[in-house]
Amino acid sequence: MSFDADPRSGPRRAGGGGRNAQDRNTRDQNALDQNAADRDAPDRDERARAARGRNARDRNARDRGMSRGTAGRRSGGPRQAADQPRKGDGPPRSARTSPASGGRDRTGARGRPGGGGRRRGVPPVVFYGTAAGLGVVLLAAVAILVLAGGSGTKGPARPPGPAAAGSVPAAYSDAPSTPTFDVIGERSADSGPLTADEVFPPGRTTLVDGTTHARLELRDQRIDTDCAEAVWGSAAGAVLQQSGCTQAVRGVYADQKKGYAALYAVFNLAHAVDAGRFVHAITPGTGAGFVRPLPEAAPLDGFGRGFGIARGAAMGHYAVVAWVQRLDGSGDAKDQSLISLLVTAGNAPAVYGRVAAHR
Repeated sequence: MSFDADPRSGPRRAGGGGRNAQDRNTRDQNALDQNAADRDAPDRDERARAARGRNARDRNARDRGMSRGTAGRRSGGPRQAADQPRKGDGPPRSARTSPASGGRDRTGARGRPGGGGRRRGVPPVVFYGTAAGLGVVLLAAVAILVLAGGSGTKGPARPPGPAAAGSVPAAYSDAPSTPTFDVIGERSADSGPLTADEVFPPGRTTLVDGTTHARLELRDQRIDTDCAEAVWGSAAGAVLQQSGCTQAVRGVYADQKKGYAALYAVFNLAHAVDAGRFVHAITPGTGAGFVRPLPEAAPLDGFGRGFGIARGAAMGHYAVVAWVQRLDGSGDAKDQSLISLLVTAGNAPAVYGRVAAHR
């Protein structure tokens, strides 16, 4: 068999073989490309993820820039670029860490110059310690006020000096010193201050009056070195001060059954002249003042109200004042019972004892 018998067969076989070779080459190339693509797939995925990450960061940066710009417009300040730090924001975020500290910069967090991130309050120990110290100071101040002037609930203390007002007897008489008492005419010649036992000895605790048959018992007694406490009236107080008064002795007597009461007072002055001046200065009606009765419970709380009679006598450098009245306040200047009782109450055994001691 000869291939040349049909000239078209040769070329057809030759042409068919070429196409088959091309097809095989194409398939081989495609297979190679697919293999290469399969090998490159992880790299493509990684590149795609990286690209997406970059796109996300770019969008975040744009969003931050827009937020800062919006904040700047709201606060009235000029809009700044997203990548430029605002005034007062401190260094960029990347510069807020220190290699030495390994963390956030403690001097510029949150853009506060000189600040340390979140503002720190006073430590609890310091706070409570300070509060306790203030409490101690306040308590000490309150204690000083209480010791100095009381709690404030009491009224103001009475100023020094005699009371401004008081009671006086309805009838009064006075007498200067007599020669009997010249030996004690000056205090410098006397033996010393009076004592309670001397003024109110056992025989003087009861006043017995022969006319009224009253027995007045000693109910209370008091010795003041501030003579102004024993009188009321500025003039009376001034006379005592000028006369060098060093003692005021008072005693109150009463017989509630008979209804009588008596006040007895002795003032220790510098000289007999001073004693005479004082007993005359306190004459009722002058407004100078008078001897103050001792505060007592009923019925003696009414002493000085109603009718009463009194007498002042200078006995050497002592001024002796006796004041008597009925507890119901009745009587008049001609009441013989009150006159008799006044003589009994005016007896001064302490002064007579001083005179006897000098003879």
